[in-house]
Amino acid sequence: MYKISARDIEIFAYHGVLAEEKEKGQVFLVDFDLEMDQSSLPGADDLERAVDYSLVVDAIVRIVTAERRDLLETVAGEIFDYLESIDGARSASVTVKKPHAPLPVKAGWVGVTMTSRPVD
Repeated sequence: MYKISARDIEIFAYHGVLAEEKEKGQVFLVDFDLEMDQSSLPGADDLERAVDYSLVVDAIVRIVTAERRDLLETVAGEIFDYLESIDGARSASVTVKKPHAPLPVKAGWVGVTMTSRPVD
């Protein structure tokens, strides 16, 4: 297997339970790991045979910005389903982080992570 990863993809969207979050929006950060079957590994330095991570990132941006959601779990689940649907994917992990969550104390971020186990 080999792994494709990205960290802290910044996406402005309108998710949250509070009316202010839905109206003003905020930045969300997305991390993902995608473990691929070795047979999908390109042997000749050929992008046509590889998973193009820029297309994966574009799809994640579309998912996060498509609809307003109350819960990070819903957003993470939609991204997770997409990652698992990629040809050759053996396992996936996604974390959706909210750096400016309305909390009574200071926190770097809150988030939701969804992870699958590799297929045998």
